[in-house]
Amino acid sequence: MEKKKRKNIFIVLFTVMITVMSLIAVSLYDNAKTQGVNRFKDIEYYYEDEFQLFTMNLAMQLDSTYQPFHFPASLPQEEQGYLSQQFHSMLDEVNNFVRNDRQFYYVAKNTKTGEVLTNLKNYSNETFQPLDYSYYIHISYDENGKCMLEGDLKEDIFSALDFDHYREMYAIENISDILVDTPKNIDIQYMLPKIITTYSGISGYANDWTHYSAFSCMLLMIFTCALAFFILVYPIRYVAQSKPFALVKEWPFEINLAVWTSIACLLFVGIITLAGNSVNGLLPSLLSDYGIGMSQQLVMGFNFFVWLISLLAIAIICFLLKWLIVCGPWKYIKEHSLIIGFFRSCKRKLYALSEIDLTSSMDKTILKYAALNGLIIVLIAVWHISVAILLAMLYSIALFLVAKKRMVQLQADYNTLLSSIQHIISEDFDKISEQDFGVFEASKSELNQLSENFKIAIQEKVKSQKLKTELISNVSHDLKTPLTCIKNYIALLKDDELSLENRHHYLEQLVLYTNRLKNLIDDLFEISKVDSGNITLKKQELDIVALLDQAYMQNEDLLEPKHLQVMKKYSSDKILLELDSDKTYRIFENLFTNIGKYALSNSRVYLTVNESAEAVEIEFSNISEVAMDFSAEEITERFVRGDKSRSKQGSGLGLAIARSFSEAQGANFKITIDCDLFKVRIVFPKGL
Repeated sequence: MEKKKRKNIFIVLFTVMITVMSLIAVSLYDNAKTQGVNRFKDIEYYYEDEFQLFTMNLAMQLDSTYQPFHFPASLPQEEQGYLSQQFHSMLDEVNNFVRNDRQFYYVAKNTKTGEVLTNLKNYSNETFQPLDYSYYIHISYDENGKCMLEGDLKEDIFSALDFDHYREMYAIENISDILVDTPKNIDIQYMLPKIITTYSGISGYANDWTHYSAFSCMLLMIFTCALAFFILVYPIRYVAQSKPFALVKEWPFEINLAVWTSIACLLFVGIITLAGNSVNGLLPSLLSDYGIGMSQQLVMGFNFFVWLISLLAIAIICFLLKWLIVCGPWKYIKEHSLIIGFFRSCKRKLYALSEIDLTSSMDKTILKYAALNGLIIVLIAVWHISVAILLAMLYSIALFLVAKKRMVQLQADYNTLLSSIQHIISEDFDKISEQDFGVFEASKSELNQLSENFKIAIQEKVKSQKLKTELISNVSHDLKTPLTCIKNYIALLKDDELSLENRHHYLEQLVLYTNRLKNLIDDLFEISKVDSGNITLKKQELDIVALLDQAYMQNEDLLEPKHLQVMKKYSSDKILLELDSDKTYRIFENLFTNIGKYALSNSRVYLTVNESAEAVEIEFSNISEVAMDFSAEEITERFVRGDKSRSKQGSGLGLAIARSFSEAQGANFKITIDCDLFKVRIVFPKGL
């Protein structure tokens, strides 16, 4: 029920999030258009040839004596004529280009004759105001051809005119000696209106959708970061249960890689292009041209839909990346790859084909291989069909006889192998080396290893029996001690003449031994639950660093009497793991209790936490107060204490419980003893 609730909360939050983001994106279009976007940046760079050629063209129309080019006498007349023809062709192209640009305006005047050329309607020198235009440049050539510039021009492309651009355009060579003159007594003004509605020519450049690419890119990046943070932070188990995330995670790896890589690229290009052409008004204008009403509303609605789908796709991509990391890249690819799945299928079919049951009759198996082999021969020798069939039949019969004989021998070898295994089971290990296994001879080394493992297992069994006996003895001793004390104090309390002070003292001791007995029994129950597998783990995401600090603070009183200084070294301030908080706290509590009992006074205790991509490693290190004449394996057994004199209070179950709780949660619990240095190392793997 809780999982379903958390999943539904995620679906609602995610739906609201991408809907609000889409609405925000569309609502910012008008704001982007009204902002001071530099629409005229680099306009002189992109249209340098057009500006220069059109300036020359206007000057030639206003001054018939103006000739831009001076050809050297060494240049043949044919080439001069060819170059002049190319130049006039370029002028015609530029004239057509400017004529088709409905919002690029010019006013050209011959300052000597007063003649004016302009494409402005109702032009008047008295009423003309440059401030009425968003882009305005003023070029004035004096009687010597010196150029004066005013207005919004960012780059001077009019003071010196050259022919190099035209040579590159028309592949003209050998013109380095051609001189280009600037006009004289010519005054020219170029303008673009404040509201531009065209989409081609020089004015179209000022209204181009690419001016708004930075806006849409920034918006897409902000939304992507927000979605990625939300998907990565929200617990993946709830995201993975929600549609469409639950569906795409089951898709084959190759399909996800191809589909979502392509979608990511298309989304980036599509969003930028769509947003730009919507902001500059091109899309509404196209719809209006085709007679579609409410064009602006339709475009905004379509933009909202595209943003919504795009953000959903981005969230899916972020989820797949997180899912890949959580599952492990290699594990995910192995389980979801089409290629690996194909090879696995082929492998299974080959294994099924070659599978032989050595305990039953081999006739059917032999016939199967003989028929297959005969078919192969027929297919190979198909061009000699009559001879090939006869040879295939003879070959198949011969193969059947040989294979049957081999299989009978194989069964005999199998029986020998089975007999050897039976000897191992009956603990008769010496007869294995005397057997001849035939085709299974290579398995003799594995059988010898199996024999050794059985020997070790028997030794462990004897050891376990011994430990069981010692366990009974230790339990009896540890239970008898507090029971005896309780019995004695009860007898003392029966004395009617006992003073009130002594009575209180005996009662306190009685409570002390009663609690000690209770703790011992509780520990016995805990360890028995783990050993029997009857333990319930309530795993949740917890901060392992915070839990360690909590355990340290609550057990600090045990360390202070010995003046132990705890040195902490954490690789991170916060490390999250899926663990049972109560069991994990008990592990840390028992280890701090063990340190408080057996660490050397006035020494340092080191607590280290290191996090890697695969696991979290926790290490407790301290100097022992007494000589450690036991092994790391012995100290974690039940009722084994660091002081064999058993002078310190405790059940001897602390480290055993810590190890059991660690291993129950999939961790590796290891104790290392180096002279007086005692180390406990716990490694919690991630992703369990």
